[in-house]
Amino acid sequence: MLTLKNVVKNYKNKDVINNITFELKSGEIVGLIGPNGVGKTTLLNLIAGISTIDSGEIRKTKNKIFFMQESTVLYKDLTGLQHLKFVAKLNKKTALDIDNVINELNMHSYISVKVKNYSLGMKQHLMFACGLICRPNIFLLDEPLNGLDPDSVIKFRDIIKKLKEEGTCILFSSHMLSEVDLISDRTFFLKKGKIEKTINNKNKVDEKIYKLNVSESSTSLIDCLKTHQIEILEYTAEKIVVIVSEANLDLVFKKIYENGVTVKSVNQETTLLEKHYKEVYGDSYE
Repeated sequence: MLTLKNVVKNYKNKDVINNITFELKSGEIVGLIGPNGVGKTTLLNLIAGISTIDSGEIRKTKNKIFFMQESTVLYKDLTGLQHLKFVAKLNKKTALDIDNVINELNMHSYISVKVKNYSLGMKQHLMFACGLICRPNIFLLDEPLNGLDPDSVIKFRDIIKKLKEEGTCILFSSHMLSEVDLISDRTFFLKKGKIEKTINNKNKVDEKIYKLNVSESSTSLIDCLKTHQIEILEYTAEKIVVIVSEANLDLVFKKIYENGVTVKSVNQETTLLEKHYKEVYGDSYE
């Protein structure tokens, strides 16, 4: 549905987007992450057609795109309802479509208030509502979770999954790694204008990193765990660090005990996405 091939964008003799190639399919959710300044928004602007590429190709099989940009694009002296009516008219949607979106996002209390009186979370809701009315084939979202309370984040997650089931292609940037981990099929790590790493979240979305402090470790114990497809990150005489789903953690305990070893304590270290993030960017990326 969306294909980028050798896309380059140059600003002031610097390649902000540097030879990016990827393909997104219908019904796929892809997270785009990285520190500020790596080119996430620029990439979304290029796909949306707001900016033009210097070389390469962007091909869209179905080209009805909605780009949920920063809320600064909203008109502060118009109400939320006026925004929705304008978008609905452009997309030949009805008053019922507007009402459905307002209900879905629970916007009744402020939908008739001017945007200049909105909080950041309200503005995010309005931008998202505009996208839902459009029902695009390709949905681009730039930091859509900014300013949202936990209830709104959960609602966003549910709606995005529903759009996926309807065949919408979704590419979104976010600093909230836990949410990217939960809903994305794949994750792109952008660094210096390039996709430095791609993670397939489908395979490891439920897995986490656990550190187990044990009475003693041995090569035979580690070999036993590996035999049962337990991924070992590191181990010492009194520590084993594994990547495993919560459901399979009991299997790890069982095999350790069967080898005559006691688990003194266990701690969840980090999510896999955080691990990959640190590998790509380090602790102080510039």
